[in-house]
Amino acid sequence: MVEDPTQMLQLKIKGNVITQIEEQLKRWKEHFEEVLNRPPATNPPNIEGRQVLNIKTGNITKTKVNAAIKQLNNEKAAGIDNIPPEAIKAMDNICFDKLHQLLNKIWNDEHIPEDWRKEILVKLQKKGDKSICSN
Repeated sequence: MVEDPTQMLQLKIKGNVITQIEEQLKRWKEHFEEVLNRPPATNPPNIEGRQVLNIKTGNITKTKVNAAIKQLNNEKAAGIDNIPPEAIKAMDNICFDKLHQLLNKIWNDEHIPEDWRKEILVKLQKKGDKSICSN
């Protein structure tokens, strides 16, 4: 069940309760930046010479697109585009052809649309005080 962000729980920072939605969102942003952003390696390995791999880089085939669509799991949450997997699986041939063309354009141009880089992050709390971000 997706909760309405306007009905967020009160959050605590060092014992102080945050009730303003903007401040709660700011705190969640800070929390996930701390948790998910890691510093670069202090002593990365020195990798000499790169091997050229023989990888087929032609267009994406309709068979590959169809196989990827079949692998989508039903009853999963839609992404930021709000399109559930069931809707993608139910596409007719015209929509499928347009999707195939779009994927090949993206592949050949080597440019992923900015909207595709966005994501939705949902924290599912399983234990502890829900007013503390780290629980």
